[in-house]
Amino acid sequence: MENQEKQRSTGWEGVSSSGVVKTVGRLNLAVAMHNPGAPQELSRFEEPQLALRSFALNDIHALYGGRALWALEDHSGIIVVVTRSEGAHRGFWEKRYRIALSEEQWTDIEKLAARHSFFDLLVGERLGLPDEGRPIIEMTATDGRSARVQKWAGTKHPGFEPIYRRLWELCRLDGELICEQPFVWDWRPAGYVSPQADAS
Repeated sequence: MENQEKQRSTGWEGVSSSGVVKTVGRLNLAVAMHNPGAPQELSRFEEPQLALRSFALNDIHALYGGRALWALEDHSGIIVVVTRSEGAHRGFWEKRYRIALSEEQWTDIEKLAARHSFFDLLVGERLGLPDEGRPIIEMTATDGRSARVQKWAGTKHPGFEPIYRRLWELCRLDGELICEQPFVWDWRPAGYVSPQADAS
């Protein structure tokens, strides 16, 4: 009876022959600390790892404009801000800004992409609503994996949205203005290769 009460209070169900707790409970980490020589099931406590070569966010609406970001392996990046011009240059007007991402900012994106398994994301297809935006996220890893995932703004997706929000924050960083001109829809920075596979 005493052992049964202990099991209920700690979440412990048993110990394997290797001395490792089989179930996840408060004793899991304790056993690992007191028996460091035994095989340990601590992978669930570790942050998944992913190294990126490049990533991008394109959230430019065909009617209203928006922002885009391209980031390369050397941590350099270009932000494009697109607005509708009513002056001499009617239509969309773009401003390009050069930025340099910090190691922390770059690693933050890598961790988010790994945590939410970006290269395995699947977003269901549907017809878009009138005036609905459809942001696109692209990523290429150093191991050669690449993916291009797009999602209608009104669709909720627990893996896409945290990555999108962080990339949008980067899109709002201050940078050095390097170009101002009528918007060029298909422009990409030199050295950036857009993934061909569409994981949506």
